[in-house]
Order: sequence, then structure tokens, then C-alpha cells
Amino acid sequence: AVVSTQSTGSYTALQAHLLEVQHLHGINTILRRQTLCHSLGGNPVDLLTITQFPSPYNKSAAAALNERDYVVLTARVHPGESNASWIMKGVINFLLSDHEKAQMLRSKFVFKIV
Repeated sequence: AVVSTQSTGSYTALQAHLLEVQHLHGINTILRRQTLCHSLGGNPVDLLTITQFPSPYNKSAAAALNERDYVVLTARVHPGESNASWIMKGVINFLLSDHEKAQMLRSKFVFKIV
């Protein structure tokens, strides 16, 4: 399980949590993090992709990845929606966990989280 001691409500706490998550052993097989754009305040807006990524050497599995349905999740679209941070943190932690249902979801869907 992914656990953070940071408060979730702030941008700084989110960045600290994502940095923590990025350093988990084996995480690169299920998580990609990239900058989608920059906010009006100049902060990077992250785009997380969570799925079971195939081995780059397995061409048929890579083709199967293109057939998966996408699920797009967003949070904190408007100022003051701090409760959404807690929910999204829980969703991210669950999807990255070793839980049987999380593994099944990653094998069937590509999650895009903003």
C-alpha cells in the first residue's frame, strides 16, 4: 500500500506524494507520470497513467494495451475542492496497490488521472 505522512490538501503535498510513489519498487510497470500543461500560476499539471504496462519486448501485449478502454479521472478542477484531493489520493493508492481487484482493473483499463 502507498502511505504518505503529508497533508493532502495542498499542491506541495500532492507533489511530495507523487514523488514518494514514483520511487516505489517496480512502480514503472504500472505508472507513468508526465506534465500535461502548466497552470495559470505556472505550476506543472501532472497526467498520471496507471495500467499494467506490457514488457517492451512483448509485441502482442503492447497491441492488447491499445485495445483497453480508458478511464479519465480529474480532481481539484476548481479552487476549494479540497475534499477531492483526499478521494483522488485514495483512488491512486488503491490502483497502485497489490490488491487483487486493483491488479484486475489495471489489466483491463488504462487510467488517466489529472
